[in-house]
Amino acid sequence: MHRVELSIRRTLECHGCGVCVGKCSNDVIVIEGGVAVIGDGCVYCRKCIEVCPVVKFG
Repeated sequence: MHRVELSIRRTLECHGCGVCVGKCSNDVIVIEGGVAVIGDGCVYCRKCIEVCPVVKFG
């Protein structure tokens, strides 16, 4: 349940800082309209969540 909470928080409060883009091994995250958008190739490795400042400090 905690993982779901972190994913939802990251989605709703994203500021488009782009830190997650650099951590994505599959290059499926892009910044569009000021927020991170995760593409279909996501393998749910959670590397983006581990570095997300919204999740860490939110």
